Parts: sequence; structure tokens; C-alpha cells
Amino acid sequence: MTTAVVSEEPWKRDAERRMTERRESVRARCDQVGKYPYSVRVTSQRSLYYSGKHDLLVCVTAKSGASTWKTHLLRMEGVDDPALSNPHIPKYSKVIHALTNLGYAKLQQKLRSPSATRVMTARHPLSRLVSAYRDKYQDGQASPGYPWGALMKQYCSDCKDKNGNLPFPQFLRLVLAEMADKGPINLNRHWRPYSSICSPCGIQYDYILKQETFDDDLRYVAEHLDLQEVELGTRNNNKSNRTHLASYLDYYNETERSQPSAVLDIIELKEQFPAPSTTSASTGSNITQRDLAAAEETWRRSIERRFAERRESVRARCEEVGPYPYSVYRTARMSFYLSKNYNLVMCVTAKSGATTWKTHLLRLDGVTDPRIGNPHSGKYDRLIRASIQLSPAQLQEALTSPSATRVMTARHPLARLVSGYQDKFNDGQRALRSMGNCTRPDGTLPFPQFLSLILTELSRRGVAGLDKHYRPYSTVCSPCGIQYDYIFKQETFDEDLRYLTQVLDLKEVKAGLRTNTKGDKSQHSRYLEYYRDVPPDVLKQIFRFIQLSPVQLQEALTSPSATRVMTARHPLARLVSGYQDKFNDGQRALRSMWGYLTQRHCRNCTRPDGTLPFPQFLSLVLSEFRKRGVAGLDKHYRPYSTVCSPCGIQYDYIFKQETFDEDLRYLTQVLDLKEVKAGLRTNTKGDRSQHSRYLEYYRDVPPDVLKQIFRLYEKDFRIFDYEIPEILLKKIQD
Repeated sequence: MTTAVVSEEPWKRDAERRMTERRESVRARCDQVGKYPYSVRVTSQRSLYYSGKHDLLVCVTAKSGASTWKTHLLRMEGVDDPALSNPHIPKYSKVIHALTNLGYAKLQQKLRSPSATRVMTARHPLSRLVSAYRDKYQDGQASPGYPWGALMKQYCSDCKDKNGNLPFPQFLRLVLAEMADKGPINLNRHWRPYSSICSPCGIQYDYILKQETFDDDLRYVAEHLDLQEVELGTRNNNKSNRTHLASYLDYYNETERSQPSAVLDIIELKEQFPAPSTTSASTGSNITQRDLAAAEETWRRSIERRFAERRESVRARCEEVGPYPYSVYRTARMSFYLSKNYNLVMCVTAKSGATTWKTHLLRLDGVTDPRIGNPHSGKYDRLIRASIQLSPAQLQEALTSPSATRVMTARHPLARLVSGYQDKFNDGQRALRSMGNCTRPDGTLPFPQFLSLILTELSRRGVAGLDKHYRPYSTVCSPCGIQYDYIFKQETFDEDLRYLTQVLDLKEVKAGLRTNTKGDKSQHSRYLEYYRDVPPDVLKQIFRFIQLSPVQLQEALTSPSATRVMTARHPLARLVSGYQDKFNDGQRALRSMWGYLTQRHCRNCTRPDGTLPFPQFLSLVLSEFRKRGVAGLDKHYRPYSTVCSPCGIQYDYIFKQETFDEDLRYLTQVLDLKEVKAGLRTNTKGDRSQHSRYLEYYRDVPPDVLKQIFRLYEKDFRIFDYEIPEILLKKIQD
């Protein structure tokens, strides 16, 4: 895929910008503060891992996706053991350890080589410390014989409390004591600073990933480098993201005032600025606050940009595809919930954080009952349902009022379907007595049959009558009729909510609260497994039903795991075929849609007997082109360059109509398409427009019409290497 195409997609633009900003920021910081304590030699010995297939060097850092990275690298080198659970054991680790496989001299060359790609992953230092505490010291509950007890005995023998636990402030004491003894380069690897682990001031990394945006960052790198072995969404040793930004700060509330300053010495934030004035009344934390404030502002701008891009994208897509079936007032009546205290209006959608949002809205309006288990119950629901709390006039005003804040949450449609299946149908295990022929004899409901159930419901009740757990957002929230100020996505929910709580000062929102979650069972990497056994005809109907947005469709078109195919045909032969088929070779009584085209674009084209000569058919095409442009031409003769975008989409196989049978036979063998019936050709008219015959149709076409036709299809001729017959070239030259 070309860089131009990458930059057209908002998420890729965002990722590309992130990578550039991170590289520049690291270089600027390194120049600004001088050398951090690091050793490229030590980094080479300890932390670099390598894939020879992709010439890829990764600095693997503990508590920053180390298990995940090693698993990906092993797959790249052909190690795809399904029993692989610990990629750190020597059996696996030595397969990808850079120094072991390259030797020191060659590894140093790779660190400078423009052909090699260098990658590292970072994480917020305070969050990383909390993660290490939770993982290695079991959140302070580690048993006496736990392997990490040796460090406690050595550096903090009196750290345990009366219950035998290790409080977090004492864990920090342990870290500081080890730092004083060993220095930053030799600290335990689970909390050793990145500047010492990966030597970013001595090694120029091409991609700097961050744990907080890991999935998006990795997806970008995988597509950019064509890392087909990377299974997106794989997160090894993941503890359900327990240390997200909103919660890790709680651990630092009970630390002594001197400890954060000392910890910041370790993570080297203080070294980025001059020392504070000795006359300052502060403890030195004001410098750190400046730094953190700058980082916070950068984060805020990036989220602000994300929301702006989503708003613009929705508006552009709505204009592009035309109106979806929706009713704005029905949306307000059925789906709007509100907080009167904050004038916040929310389109609450099932399987997109509905339970979480209702709980937050109840808190915002003073309902803090700790026993709230089901905010959907009538007792609670009516307190925040807009149609109950507002009069019809007020509800209508909420749709457009500039003083109200309107929010909705979206989720990938395919993941949402899986979530509905997992939650409401118990992952297919629920006893379904009323599902007719969909269930197995044992009463279970396979996922393909669940989709068939939805399609049956759709055919009977229409989109608006579908169950709310899988009714399309276009109908539930009417995004083409209501201008939302903030469009959340389930995939970035925590970060989106954190931004909104700051902007609107929503003090009652409990950061990190996620109700009715099932361990994120339908995350991107896993939900696709549910679709493997779904028949193609069911998939097609589902895609039409959920109306995949052009952005999502573009993602599918660039996925390295998908196979992309198109068919081309000589433009002149295709025009003849369209004339023969749709205009009945000029003999059709023109009362159909084609008669409408003739009446609109070429009224004088037909003969007195109602027939349409081929030269007049071409005049019709040109007239339609002048009025409607290339993209507005009828699909039966619209140029391939517009229909299939071959300059923007990398097709794996480009068929030609002239060699169709042979091309298809090859593809069926390569992709093992057992269902393809060799030799099947539907809607053929005896191949009346084959190359040797179609030229006869052009003998009476005036030269000026021919020239315009050649210009109209010029890209198709050039892109697909079709020649204009010499006899026709002479005709326009004479």
C-alpha cells in the first residue's frame, strides 16, 4: 500500500503523526538534557530481539508488552507452537535474541543500517511501577516464599505491615534502595528506566510505540512493514488493563511527600529541566508538574483532534452515501438519556457501554446508591430517560440546542454482533426454545445461525424493528440527522471518557468504571474467529444490513490477511457489451430505465422506428458524462479507474475478461476455492462482443466521438495495458 493511501485514513494519519512526533520529541529531549545513563552495549546484550525475515530489531522491555512482542517475533521466525505460553524461557528466547543470532559486530551494523527497522515500546513510568507491583508482588499480597521476596530481604526487610503485606509506598522504598545500591542501568528490569534499557539517546528508533496506544501503534507498524505474522490484538500476560491511567494514580495517594520526587529521579523526568530554586516553597514537585502538565496538554490536543476527525468523518460520510433510514425524533424518544445537572444528552445504545453510561448519568444527577446493580430497571431508568424528564418541546430543543452537549458511542459492527451473541445468547449455550430450525439438537445456537436469526428478523420487521442489541447505529442514534459534539468509540472508551470528564468537569464520573463487561471477550483480535464458519451469502447480507462505513471497508481493503481481486475488460469491448445487453443491441423498445437515460441525455438519438444505433449510444454516454461526471456515469460503462480504484487499492489478482476462465482456474487452485464451479459463466450472450467482432460496431462512429471516448477511458487503456486498435487510431488521425 502506498503512503498516499495510508494518509487518507484518519487513524493512519493519527498514527503516522504520533510516530513522527515521538521520534522528534525523543531526539529533542536527548539534545536538551544531555546523555541519560545508558549503554548501547548493555542494551545490545540484554534487550534487543530480532526477526531476520523482516530485518526487524525490537527493544523488548519488561512491563511494556514484552511477552506480546516476543510471541510476535517468534511467529515471524516460524515458531507458532499452540502450546506457547511463556516466550521468555530459553528454548524460545534464544531463537530471537539479537546478540545470539547476529553476533556483536553485525548487531551494531544493524543498529545503524537504513535497511533495518528498529522498534521500542514505552509506558507511563508511574503506571509501569504500579504494574510491576501488582504483577510481581501480587498487589502487595505475595506469600513469604514468593520469588521476589529476596529483593525485599535485601533492600527493605522492614517493609511489610502487620498483616504481612507489602504496601505500595514500601514497594517504592524497595525500588529506591535498589537504585541507590546498583544505579539505574543495573536496576531490576521490571522497573529499570527505558533510557537505560533501550538507550533511545544512543539508538535511533524508527517506531516508538506506547503501551497506552499499543493496539493502534502495532496495527500501523504491522501494515507499514507488512508483518503478516502479527496477530493484531494479541496481548500476552495482560491483566485486563488494570493499570490504566485513571486508576494507577490511586496508588500514589498514600505515598510520602518525598517519595514521588525520589521516584521521579529514577524515571528521569526531573532531568529534563533545571533544578528548582532553593527559595521555592515547593518540594520540587512544581517542576514535575510543569512537565506533566505539558504531557497532559499534548494528550488533550490529540484526543481533541480525534473527536474533531470523527465529527468531520461522520458528516462527510452522511453526505457521501445519502440518508440512512432514521427518525430523529424517534431517536430522541427511544434512545436519549440525560443529566439535567450538566445538560448532557446521551444516545445510549445496547452493547456499546449502555450500562456504564446509565450508571454515570445516575451519578451525575445525584443517585449514588452503591447497590445499583441494574440501571436499566424502571426505578432508575425513568430518572434519566429524556422522554420522561423532558416535555416534547424540550426534547426537540435538546436535539439542536447549542447549550446542550450531545454524545453517542459507536463500536465496530461485527464486534458488536459478537458481543450481543456472547451476552444475550450466552455464547450459544442458552436454551433457545423459540428459535425454530436455528438451534442444534442439544439446544445450542451456533453463531452462523444467530446471524441467520437476525436476517430473518430483519426481513420480517425491517431495520427499525430489530432488537436493540443489534439494531444499526444509523437507526438508533441518527448520526446523519443529529450533530453530536462527542462521538465515542468502544475501542477507545476509557480515554474518550477521561477527556470528556475534564472538559465538562464531570466530578461524579468514576474513572475506569466499566459495568457489564465480560473481560472484553469480543476484542478485535478475537471476534473475527466467530465469522470463520459463516457462509458467504450470510456474510454479504450481514454487511448490507450493518452498512459498513467506507472507513471500515477501507480497513478491510488494506488488511494483509485479505485477498483482493478485480476483473478488467477492453474498454471498447465493454461498451459494446453494455449496448448489446442493456439496449438489446439497439432494438429495445425504450420504455425501461434505459429509455429514461435516452430521453434524458440523448433525445434525438433514436431512429423513427425506435431503435438506437451504436454511434448514438456513444453520444448518450458522452452526454451523461458531461452532465454527471465520471463518478455519475451508469455502472455498466463507468471506467474501472473510478469503479475499482486500482491506483488506490493494491489488488492481489487482476483478472481480464479475455482470459477469465484461465485466470479463475488459477485462483481457485491457489486459494483452494472448492465451491467455485469451473467454467460457470452466467449472463453471457454467446460472447457477442469478443475482440474480433466488437470493432465492427465502431466503423460508423464519427472521429470526434471516438476521440472523446478514448479520452474518457484513457486511464483504463493505460492502467490495464489495453491498446487502441490501429484501424481506429488511423480513423481519428485522417
